[in-house]
Amino acid sequence: MRLRRLIATSVAATALLVAAWPTAAFAATFRIGTAGAQASVFTTSGKMKICDTRTDGRRAVMHAINMTTGDDLGYAEDANGNNGTSDADCTVKSLAAPVLSGNVIYIAVWIQDGAVAPQENFNSNLFYE
Repeated sequence: MRLRRLIATSVAATALLVAAWPTAAFAATFRIGTAGAQASVFTTSGKMKICDTRTDGRRAVMHAINMTTGDDLGYAEDANGNNGTSDADCTVKSLAAPVLSGNVIYIAVWIQDGAVAPQENFNSNLFYE
């Protein structure tokens, strides 16, 4: 009788531990845009993508931060003009750290005229994994 109770308790505790353990994100894609730029974070593949959507001479810029862990996930820019939003047309980079289920991700996107110019058309949002 004690053995059955011990086994049942062990199985229940293991199931609870597995259910509560942080896991890799499940197929999440977060997108945010502004006039002239489209940014995406793909938590499953661990990638970020920024697309310059206008032929105005400005560059599209994005920055992503994991607000739960404090990890800076990365910064990317694309300055080749409006030539599409496929991976080949945009800048795709790996995230600097993994995103786990339950994490809160901050993504900012903007355009700017040159590498050190002020931000224009700034947009940001929090996304919940």
